Amino acid sequence: GYVNYGAVLQSYALQKVLDKLGVPNLIVDYVPEHFRGINMGLPIDYMKREGNGALWRWFCNCVPIYRVDKKFKSFIKKHCRTTEKTYTKDNFNELNFATYVFGSDTIWSIWESKGFDDAFWANHACMQEARCVAYSPSFADVKFTGEEEKTLINRLQNFAAIGVREPTYLDFIRQHTNVNVEWTLDPTLLLDEKDYEVVIAEPRNQGRYLLLYTRSRDENIVVFADRIAKERDLKVVEI
Repeated sequence: GYVNYGAVLQSYALQKVLDKLGVPNLIVDYVPEHFRGINMGLPIDYMKREGNGALWRWFCNCVPIYRVDKKFKSFIKKHCRTTEKTYTKDNFNELNFATYVFGSDTIWSIWESKGFDDAFWANHACMQEARCVAYSPSFADVKFTGEEEKTLINRLQNFAAIGVREPTYLDFIRQHTNVNVEWTLDPTLLLDEKDYEVVIAEPRNQGRYLLLYTRSRDENIVVFADRIAKERDLKVVEI
């Protein structure tokens, strides 16, 4: 459901890493509840629901958003192996894998997932008899309430091994589980240059430039990027 570079590239990278290890694998084509029925190329209803001017921002950028959505879908179709079927919470238990690997990105951010999504926390029935391994998920900047912390501890028991992308909750997880817990690299950093050569295109911008990519626009970051670019005689390319 997530149309951003981190979400897609970590899926691509983790699959490539598993391929190199000789582990047969498929990416589960899963749609979380808050993305159900949403066309990310034309996300009018989603933007309405998000509020805070999201609909207006989409209106100002609707053409590039539509084009980017098509590019992401084309990339996934060409470079990733996914399940033929799309899964939601309603049919998730039709899956029957021996092992589930929960990839990187912010799947453990309950603010982004609108709660503890069973598909991200190994909490579906089909996962209970399988081996569940978390590899480099991120909590992002979530701060848990007391009740949420209790749920978190409960969900962590579903995993046979856990690696997290940031060390923020490393000690907490170790204290509340009896499994191996490690601070791990994002899967995108496990690949070699040649693994990316097959997916990169010729750059549209020739010469030296500063790339600016932020998940939420912050004027302070924009000002900082402009200052660095000016100091080093670089063009700013924002994506």
